[in-house]
Amino acid sequence: MATSKTALRAMVVFLIAGIAKQLQNVTQVAFKGNTYTPAQLTQLLQSWVDLYDEVTVARTTYEAKLQAFTEQQPPLLAIIKGFRAYLQLHYSQEPTVLSAFGETPTKAPSPLTPAEMVAKAAQGKATRAARHTMGPKAKLKIKGVVAVPAKSEPAETTSLVVSTAPNPTKP
Repeated sequence: MATSKTALRAMVVFLIAGIAKQLQNVTQVAFKGNTYTPAQLTQLLQSWVDLYDEVTVARTTYEAKLQAFTEQQPPLLAIIKGFRAYLQLHYSQEPTVLSAFGETPTKAPSPLTPAEMVAKAAQGKATRAARHTMGPKAKLKIKGVVAVPAKSEPAETTSLVVSTAPNPTKP
């Protein structure tokens, strides 16, 4: 049995050629409980080859188009994003114009209630405490502490005496 579809296609083409050459005088071929004429077998096998060829062409076309799409997509997406931003910037106050482009005006954020403001401030304070973050003035208050070693009995001290010799005079 053929290991790849390309090899299978080549084998089927040989089968078609063999039917035309060797089964000219045979009226029927019976296998697997069915009987076929050589013309029917040729037609069935040729339909498989034709389908295989169509799929191969379609796959090649698909891969070429996918490659082109992949290469062209990033700059086109940037243009789409820019154009949508342009529409929002220039027509944000005109919903009918935006709707013609399939866009809707961006909504302004709703104002926070006093309770939400308090909760937001508490959340921010808790986050800063958890992360040990502080502002610039709080950072200035922090001073490093150097650990002073404990005083112990002084070790035997030796004194160093440096004597100077008189300079020889130049004659």
